[in-house]
Amino acid sequence: MESVTRREAIYETLSKAIQPIKGSELAKMYQVSRQVIVQDIALLRAKGIQVVATPSGYMIQEPVASGLLKTICCKHGHTIEELQKELELIISYGGKVIDVIVEHPVYGEIRVVLNLNYLKDVKTFIEKVSQAQTKPLSLLTEGIHYHTLEVENEQMYQEIINELKQHHFIHERLK
Repeated sequence: MESVTRREAIYETLSKAIQPIKGSELAKMYQVSRQVIVQDIALLRAKGIQVVATPSGYMIQEPVASGLLKTICCKHGHTIEELQKELELIISYGGKVIDVIVEHPVYGEIRVVLNLNYLKDVKTFIEKVSQAQTKPLSLLTEGIHYHTLEVENEQMYQEIINELKQHHFIHERLK
């Protein structure tokens, strides 16, 4: 398959996908190496296609259909349990966690797309963090981080904020 045809096929596959697709899966589908997929994704992005890499794989970034986007500033300790609790609270009150952002003193803003919509997404994410024996990104900034949330309305946002405040996850920048 020619590279241009393959990139078009990758775009079609990602556009129709309900969930993110791992680079290794795309590599198998198109019988190329994962590195070729990474290069193809970079070329798709260069053409203006909004391909994002999530912990679960690649996906086309969909525009927000309805609802509000809100950014919150959070802080928690260094345990995976605290991270899990924070994310579960947001999801349980109807929010969707679009990303996590930290402001690094040298590198500036570091943003990672999460797209956590359901409690099972949180569970999968936490399992990956645990299995990889890695640390949450927020440890680079002493636990301070931001999340972009998608919520249906202002009332839902306030309920999430109130619940996070009760559990001391809201950082003083947002209080």
